[in-house]
Amino acid sequence: MKSNYLIGEHIRTIRKQRRLKMKEISSFSGISISLLSEIETGKKVPSIKTLMRIADALKVNPSLLLDHREPKYLDVTLKAERPEFISRELRVVYKMVTRGITDGKLMVLSLELPPGMCRDRMYSHEGEECLLVQKGEIKVQVGDESYFLKEGDSICFKSTVPHNMFNVGDITAEIVCINTPPSAM
Repeated sequence: MKSNYLIGEHIRTIRKQRRLKMKEISSFSGISISLLSEIETGKKVPSIKTLMRIADALKVNPSLLLDHREPKYLDVTLKAERPEFISRELRVVYKMVTRGITDGKLMVLSLELPPGMCRDRMYSHEGEECLLVQKGEIKVQVGDESYFLKEGDSICFKSTVPHNMFNVGDITAEIVCINTPPSAM
């Protein structure tokens, strides 16, 4: 995985290539100019949510912020090379199953949710989402409805409908999450 400085430097390079000022990225993403500056200079590590918001403001697949290779029409990501983020607040591990293709419309993540994990609020974003439970048991709330899923079960829904997920089991739940377009979760 890249060092903090290289991620920030890559964000700055893309921002400048698109002739965007920090003020514009800040306005679109809701991230302060000072935090953007600290990220670009490698002084701060962006959370997955912050990284996704920056990617959205730059109009790029979030995985491209982590991968400073030439534009590509395909991606092969070996398990040992998956970029990984940990949400300190929720203790959720996010792994990018694929780093995506240039201007790709799809994001595939592997999530590890510890027992009892739940977000304190519902959330929504543009697009569609599909969850596939690979291990454990989760409750997915979409709008006013709740669905209990276990290993092998899946659910797809419009991401504009407020939703949330909870680990209701005794073990760490492993979920594959597919979003289109790539977005903050």
